[in-house]
Amino acid sequence: MLLFLWIISEAVSVSGDQKDRKDHTVMIYMIGSNLESRNGSGSKDILEMSTSGIDLSKSNVVICTGGSRRWALDISARQNSVLELTGDENYFQTVLESDENQNMGDGKTLTDFLDYAALTYPAEHYSLIFWDHGSGPVMGFGNDELYEYDSLRLPELKEGLENSIFGDICHLDWIGFDACLMSGIEVAEILADYADYMVASQEVEPGSGWDYSFLEILNETSNPIQIAEKITDCYM
Repeated sequence: MLLFLWIISEAVSVSGDQKDRKDHTVMIYMIGSNLESRNGSGSKDILEMSTSGIDLSKSNVVICTGGSRRWALDISARQNSVLELTGDENYFQTVLESDENQNMGDGKTLTDFLDYAALTYPAEHYSLIFWDHGSGPVMGFGNDELYEYDSLRLPELKEGLENSIFGDICHLDWIGFDACLMSGIEVAEILADYADYMVASQEVEPGSGWDYSFLEILNETSNPIQIAEKITDCYM
C-alpha cells in the first residue's frame, strides 16, 4: 500500500478580490457507492474530518455526497448534497441539495460542484479529493450505485475539470485520490493543467482509506509538499 506524490504542473497565481477569503478550501467529491451503503465508510471519514483538529476559521472543508443507496449519517440518499464542516457537535451542515439525484459518474456533476464550492467558499488555496473506488486509467474513478455503477472515465474527469472554474480562472494546489489504483502517469497527465500536485495510490487501499487527521496540518502550512507528506505519513 503505497501513496505517491506526483509533481504535475507549474504553479499558477490567481488574482482577484481577497476579501472574505480563507487560507484553504478543501473540496471532497465523495461517491458513497457500496463502501457507504454496506459499511458506512464515507460517514466514518466525514467524522474523521470533523475531529481532525482543522481550524475552520482558517479553512473550509466542503463535501459533495451522492451515489449511495443509504448513508449512516443524516445525509440524504434521494438527492446529491453539499456539506460544510462546522466544527461543532453537529459535525456538518447541509448547505445545498439537488432537486433529484445527479449521476456522480457524469463530468457535469463534478463541474457543478467545483463551481459552487469555489465561488461560495473563496480561498487563497484550493485542493480536491476524490473519494470512492478507483479502477486506474482504463475504468477511471468511482462507482455511482444509483446509476448502474457508472464511473468517471479519464476523459470525463478531464471534461469535468476543464468546464469548471478551474479550467481557466482558478487553480488547484493539489488533487488527491482516496481510491485504489489511481497513481498512473495517464491520470497525472490529464490533471496537469488543473493542479500542481497529485497524491494517489499505485496499489489497492484498505476500506478505511486515508486518515483525515492530516487536515490539521492546514492550520500551519499551505505548502503542498508538506501537506502531501502529512497525508502519506498519516495513511501509513
